[in-house]
Amino acid sequence: DVLVLQTLLWADEVREAAFPALDEDVRISAKELEMSASLVDSFSKDFDPEEFTDEYQQELRTLIDAKLEQGDAIDTDATFGAQEDEDGGEVIDLMEALRASVERTRAARAEKDEPAKKKTPAKKKSSKAS
Repeated sequence: DVLVLQTLLWADEVREAAFPALDEDVRISAKELEMSASLVDSFSKDFDPEEFTDEYQQELRTLIDAKLEQGDAIDTDATFGAQEDEDGGEVIDLMEALRASVERTRAARAEKDEPAKKKTPAKKKSSKAS
């Protein structure tokens, strides 16, 4: 009952898959086979290497060319352009967000329960005369 996906970088990292589940018989219905074939067909197409670029190689070639022209005193900002700091997402106080969520839930429950209380007739109090 496992599915493992791991990226391997070197040939010596490849080893035989030795999982006990691999020795068990598996029943696959015709519908499952049909669905899996349909899924594979929907994602399959001819490989076009022009669709992909090796950005690392491009940046490395740019760096090498700049270093050949300028020597060791290379200005990376001039070569690659100034890198702007990426603005991260809004930082929120997690505890405050949790408190606000709990308060909204309580308020919603209170509003929901309040009409039910109004519909229920109040019990009469008996007063004793002395």
